[in-house]
Amino acid sequence: MIPKLTRMVSEPERHYLNCAAVVGNLRKIVLCMTVLGLIVLMAGCGAERESEGDEGSAVTVDDAVYSVQYTRLLNRNDPEDKAYLIGQPKLKGRDSYLGVFVTIRNDGDKPYTPPRNIEVTESGGKKFLPLDASKSAFALSFTEAIPPGGKEPVADSVAASGPADGSLILYKITQSTIQRQPISLKIPARSGESGTIHIDI
Repeated sequence: MIPKLTRMVSEPERHYLNCAAVVGNLRKIVLCMTVLGLIVLMAGCGAERESEGDEGSAVTVDDAVYSVQYTRLLNRNDPEDKAYLIGQPKLKGRDSYLGVFVTIRNDGDKPYTPPRNIEVTESGGKKFLPLDASKSAFALSFTEAIPPGGKEPVADSVAASGPADGSLILYKITQSTIQRQPISLKIPARSGESGTIHIDI
């Protein structure tokens, strides 16, 4: 009698879904996303807009960010300064021309025009308003608006390519003012808090 040949057939492998492990991984993902969101939120809260600062720092007025790049007395006998003082009369007595070179970035969604009454103030209480320096190619315009996302001076302009890297606000001050430090630039706001930048002569 011929014995029957039997073939051993193994049972197919079965894969089971570990629900507990999946739930655990989802919880880890949700936790990581929550922590990341909190970090981003805290970083945003920490980036407060400053309304007062020193020369070189960023000061926000309305939606405009001001920075003083350079400040110095100007001498009409200096070849470089002649371009800044075009149209200005020769000073008499103990008066001096003061050049404040600034950059302005408009972070708002509306055009921004720099106010005409940006004052230089000194510790003795004297205040000085800008002169009309519009004949100089380096002068900051108080009539042309800076578009949203725009910057003054405009890239590739004479002022942007100049040695001071900023647009000129020109003042006539007294010699006694130089001795009355600190001296500050006061930038009025249309709404909210005005800006103050302490400048170094």
